[in-house]
Amino acid sequence: MKFCQPHWTALREMVIEKGMGALIVSAGVDAPSRALIDLLKDTETRDDPLMTSYWALSGRALAIGGLYLMGVRPGDGGEYCPMCEVEEQGLRFESRPGAAQAWMEGCTDSVLVYCRENNLLPRAQ
Repeated sequence: MKFCQPHWTALREMVIEKGMGALIVSAGVDAPSRALIDLLKDTETRDDPLMTSYWALSGRALAIGGLYLMGVRPGDGGEYCPMCEVEEQGLRFESRPGAAQAWMEGCTDSVLVYCRENNLLPRAQ
């Protein structure tokens, strides 16, 4: 399971647009892999809003969607993008586009609140 490039870019841009860009520790496409290694090594990436959002969204998609997300996609053998699956399921069951965008907006809003409450960013005036 891995975000596709368009969803990764959209999530990164949301984090930056909400004023949390300076807190991003990892950079690059393989940041989730590096963050997992950092977590296992107990280094400090826990307050990285990009990776916090990534893991929260991935975990929620996995909990709701199921373990198939950990497998390979039929046909091309690639990894599933949890946000592509959220979007597809939103279109299928709710007949509306934008489910992935709504999930990412809500998640990054929550991470922003966390950052402010933990004095990682100034509180909103």
